[in-house]
Amino acid sequence: ESPPAPSVIISPDPAISGEQLTATITDDSVDPEGDPIVYGYQWFVDGVEYPGGTTPVIASGSTRRDDFWEVRVTASDPRSASDPGIASITIGNSLPRVDGVSIVPASPVTLDDLTAIPTGWFDQDLDPESYLYQWQVDGVVDTDEATDTFPWEKTARGQQLRVTITPVDAFGSGEPVSSTI
Repeated sequence: ESPPAPSVIISPDPAISGEQLTATITDDSVDPEGDPIVYGYQWFVDGVEYPGGTTPVIASGSTRRDDFWEVRVTASDPRSASDPGIASITIGNSLPRVDGVSIVPASPVTLDDLTAIPTGWFDQDLDPESYLYQWQVDGVVDTDEATDTFPWEKTARGQQLRVTITPVDAFGSGEPVSSTI
């Protein structure tokens, strides 16, 4: 007699692109004859068997937004195998991030436009680089300026400027990062 199918879940749930996936057996199979049980894992992504997907874990960096992942877990005794226990998940969006932003030129004069230069864009989903910009003059947000450039006509000697950028994709916003003053 074959062992019963195990119950299995995938975590985390929900999962975002780039996260490690782990199949966890929530209800073990118990062999009717008391034989030892060995579990076999088979992973699929979008209906296609995932190469090397024979362990409970899919490594971080392997998943992308909108991927449909499924794991099938069978319980085997020395003579036969169970029907598979099946779990599935659709991967969600990973928000973009950015390491920093600086303002150039570094030592501006009043006739210089100021430009925000982001560094370290990363989006696990390979979405295009995009930012929201917020400029502060002497600690006050200038709501009229929302691009990477602050015009020289709005500057005066001795002012302190800072730019805050927020990395964005079509699904949401990452963590904002500010320049030095």
